[in-house]
Amino acid sequence: MRAAGLAILAALGCNQIFGIDKTQAWDAHAPIDAPDWTTKITWQTFGDNGLITADPIDGLAVSIAPLDGTTMPTSVKVDTMGTFLVPYSLAFAPYRVVFMAPDGIPTEIQTKLQGFTYGFPIYGRRSRGTVPAGATFSGSVTGAVTADAAHLLTTGLWSFTDVASGAAAFSFPYQTGAVSLSGPLGVPMSSAGDTEVVLYTEGGSGAGFAVFQAAGLGSAGSAPIQTNPTTVSWTKGTISSAGTRLSSALGSFLGATTSDTAREIGAIPTTGMPNFVQPLAAATSTSFSAPPAVLLPLDANGATTTTVQNPFSTLPLAVYAGDFRTRAVAGPVQTYLTTSLQSITPLTGSGTTVDYAAGLAMAVSGMAMSFGGTDLTSEPVSVAIGGAKQLPLTFGADAPVDDCTVMLFRIENGTGSLTPIARYIVTDTPGHAQSPILVDASYLDTSSTFTFGIHCEAGHATGTNDFTQIAYPFSATTTFTAAFTAH
Repeated sequence: MRAAGLAILAALGCNQIFGIDKTQAWDAHAPIDAPDWTTKITWQTFGDNGLITADPIDGLAVSIAPLDGTTMPTSVKVDTMGTFLVPYSLAFAPYRVVFMAPDGIPTEIQTKLQGFTYGFPIYGRRSRGTVPAGATFSGSVTGAVTADAAHLLTTGLWSFTDVASGAAAFSFPYQTGAVSLSGPLGVPMSSAGDTEVVLYTEGGSGAGFAVFQAAGLGSAGSAPIQTNPTTVSWTKGTISSAGTRLSSALGSFLGATTSDTAREIGAIPTTGMPNFVQPLAAATSTSFSAPPAVLLPLDANGATTTTVQNPFSTLPLAVYAGDFRTRAVAGPVQTYLTTSLQSITPLTGSGTTVDYAAGLAMAVSGMAMSFGGTDLTSEPVSVAIGGAKQLPLTFGADAPVDDCTVMLFRIENGTGSLTPIARYIVTDTPGHAQSPILVDASYLDTSSTFTFGIHCEAGHATGTNDFTQIAYPFSATTTFTAAFTAH
């Protein structure tokens, strides 16, 4: 994977990789008897049995240092469950925790929390087989159904696949058309408790469904049409002001954007884990939305009172709302970047109100969106490295956040895709915390074009500094800074 040697280089003491000049010690044990801060980084897995577990990350190596731009990260001992200690005095000012994330991307958590628990969430087993090239899921249903579309929904390995036909005989292009909601696409298996459901819809509303045994892919045979009508209702809260918020965030980019909106009822695996877990990526067109929530869509007609056909009697039903603005970055092949507001709200009866609670990253009063002192709210722009080892990134938000994940991307002008270079996780916006994210300048070069993707969330029960504890409703926002070069 990219930059796979980051943790090893830290252990070897390669100061230049971390953008600092020398190693400095800090007072790790003052007062003398004060305990160090217990800290933990793991997977957070929703398993085949429906249980949530904190699983160790293979080969996790952690280094820590003050966030002062001068001190070399020092390796710390990590036990078999991903637990390590942050020295007592270090956590009274911003510090950095440096490690390689499970996806192979160099990652830092920059914070001043006095110990924390952080999990990388994944729904479904990590060993999920290889989907053969051209693999389909085909079969038929028996019984009457009137529909204009069909959708394959899988549990265990959570995914959906759409086809624009409501015929009784179906063939879903699983390998080329399925969207995995968490992790890579896999092969559903009944032996692991997976299920495959074909949902028929008419005008966006459920018309009936058929349940198949998840015996892999290919021909599934035949199953009867079933119905389980469930009437749900919800009301619009702050999602009604989405347009204003998106306009404020995009500023000069607004005129070049295309809008999209989603209002769906669906089933979610659990209310005990974050719901927006797929990584940011470039959109494929101006009509593409942000990465999908972990929700199996059952009804997309947008009505605040509707009757859904629910095949998943043991799963919570929820409202998904999303508002999107997608813009194109010029290049030999255009790159499409989406700014979004999204939320998942469990249905609790007629009192369900849907809001967008998470702050959207932007330049707000007294909090510029800038990198190395260069404004990132308009294009074209070039950032001066000027021999710096680290450059400060700062931005504010229009509402509070529990955490933000900031990804430095290289824009691949020949393909329109984004290549992730480094990830920075913060527990407040840099503007509000008055502590910028320090980005290693060694990740930049003078021949590439870059952007920062910023994903912020609200819904973590952060009172104990445990980011694996969730309190729904859960919301997330995404945006991208100006594309920039470096000189």
